[in-house]
Amino acid sequence: VERAIAELTTSGFLLASDQCKYICIPQFMEHNPVDNITQIDARLKLLVKLPQMLLEDLPGVIPVIERAVAKASDYKGSKQTEELLENARKMLGKCSVESRLENKRNREEENKRNIYKTYVQSDDRTTPWMGEVPRSVGSATGTTPKQIADLFGTMIGLYGAKWTREHGLADRTGQWLDTLRDLHPNQLELGIRRVKREGSDWPPSAPEFRRLCQPKPEEMGLPEMAKAWQEANDHAGSPNHHPWSHRAVYMAGRAAGWHELRSAGSAQECRDVKVKFANAYQALTNRVLSGAPLEDQLSIEHQFDPAIHSNQLVRESMAEQGIDPLDGQGARQKLMGMF
Repeated sequence: VERAIAELTTSGFLLASDQCKYICIPQFMEHNPVDNITQIDARLKLLVKLPQMLLEDLPGVIPVIERAVAKASDYKGSKQTEELLENARKMLGKCSVESRLENKRNREEENKRNIYKTYVQSDDRTTPWMGEVPRSVGSATGTTPKQIADLFGTMIGLYGAKWTREHGLADRTGQWLDTLRDLHPNQLELGIRRVKREGSDWPPSAPEFRRLCQPKPEEMGLPEMAKAWQEANDHAGSPNHHPWSHRAVYMAGRAAGWHELRSAGSAQECRDVKVKFANAYQALTNRVLSGAPLEDQLSIEHQFDPAIHSNQLVRESMAEQGIDPLDGQGARQKLMGMF
């Protein structure tokens, strides 16, 4: 039923107000004209009973009332008809553009305050999705209830009744806060931009929106996931001697395990190590988006530079052979003497 209503709303046949639980058929009166004043009175009685909030939430109802008033004005009615017309005109008088905008702003602010109060903080026990960032790795600040409230406000603006039918006016179960709790605000902004760009007819679920919040490595100036994975595989045998295309590729390979990358034989082993690499590489990509350094604390291992280490090995090898690495002429004579 909800999907049918949504389709009829999209086609323009219906106007639906999820907040007030009303459905309006704008062309109903054109297809079902009245024949006498009794029918007009009956319709006016129904119209004047409509809540004022409905007219603010669903401005498309206003032309329907205006047509009914214009039609009734053409008839010579009773005193009751005049009273109904007066009440209907008062309703329309409260629906000026300025009044509707002011009421809408006030209502949106009130909704945001209510949404903020309804969040349920819950423990995070959800298993990470394959290839996505583990929940323990992410923003130092995390997503706040206020940010979720703002997100709901944005989505309601984009999808209207479709959003409220799927997810309500507020994340009362805490599902959205729980799913997005570790994301950085920059990731939420990225997800919203992608939702707008994709222009889907139906709003995303919480897991779908989380996936939209994951930046692609190439968007952050890192090698693409496939290229990074290939590089880590190709040089897992000598990671300390390879000039890595980006520090993040080396770090993701180290997190996945150089031994595991080299020794993975079965299909399951390959899948497992690839997921570990993808998780680590995506987490590093997220850190770049959030403006955080790739590493929180630089230990001796973290300060390791393969290029510098390789040069150091060469110098040590020359020293063992009695060659001064700073004396190019002497080094040449020493080498020539070995032949």
